[in-house]
Amino acid sequence: MKKGKLIIFEGGEGSGKSTVIKEIGLRLKKKKIKFLITREPGGSRAAEKVREIILNHKLTPLSQLLGFLLSRSIWVDEVIRPALKKGTIVLADRSYPSSYVYQGLVGGIDLAKIHRWHGEILSGIETSMVVVLDVDHRRGLERSKSTGEVNVFEAKSLRFHKKVNRGYLRLAKKYRWKVVDANKELGKVIERCWQLVTKEINR
Repeated sequence: MKKGKLIIFEGGEGSGKSTVIKEIGLRLKKKKIKFLITREPGGSRAAEKVREIILNHKLTPLSQLLGFLLSRSIWVDEVIRPALKKGTIVLADRSYPSSYVYQGLVGGIDLAKIHRWHGEILSGIETSMVVVLDVDHRRGLERSKSTGEVNVFEAKSLRFHKKVNRGYLRLAKKYRWKVVDANKELGKVIERCWQLVTKEINR
């Protein structure tokens, strides 16, 4: 059986992750490639309950991180491990890179600690690729808020979101994550992401 792959899409608020993932899913379906679209925090019934708490309550960075770790552990056990075992291409809307940026670089929690905790949760799981959709923080926030509901992260200041964007670019350079300019026309963004995904699948 062909080995599954975990491909994570990251970026600041309103970077277009969900839209891009949905389109890639449609293309994989046409090619009859087995795939799964999931999101983090959430992705399973129990993890979604934790998501509601994290996104709708003002918590300290440490409390946020602990909530994410709980949700992520459930998600890995109930969704990711079984999917990868079946040879599925998993397209994830956020995961542990978000914690490295939001609670780590921006929230002030030591990255080494975050890395150790995730080493336990993700034991035996290899991330095939992380794609960062890099959008101007002002533009992204406008997109995000235009959808209606605003969660605790979207409600943060422009300064906060600027730090988030810088954090993603800093870690992308360090960990060799792929960066896609999400300020461009949506069709071009989708096409570039599709190129990266197909290259990774065929690798």
